Amino acid sequence: MAKNNITQFDATAANNTDIQSVDIDEGCAPSGINNAIRELMADLKDVDAGTVALTAPNFTAFKVGGVTITATGTELNYVDGVTSSIQTQLNNAATTGKAIAMAMVFG
Repeated sequence: MAKNNITQFDATAANNTDIQSVDIDEGCAPSGINNAIRELMADLKDVDAGTVALTAPNFTAFKVGGVTITATGTELNYVDGVTSSIQTQLNNAATTGKAIAMAMVFG
């Protein structure tokens, strides 16, 4: 079977005998190696550009700037679109709410 993108490559090296139908099996033409490397580079660029999605790794923990991220994907999505400190937004909302309540009480 032709290996047409990175998700079709095999973890067993001997099973990868072509790249984009370019023969890289034992005894292949030397030009096949050059062409296969070019095809592999194009496959990797497809992943980089997002036109072919990776199926792994599935991160369970990772670091950003040396800080371990412990939030789940769902938790991170709750803050999608937040452009400033959440605590500042809460403090401002509380201040506004307090001002409204004070205005209601003291007229």
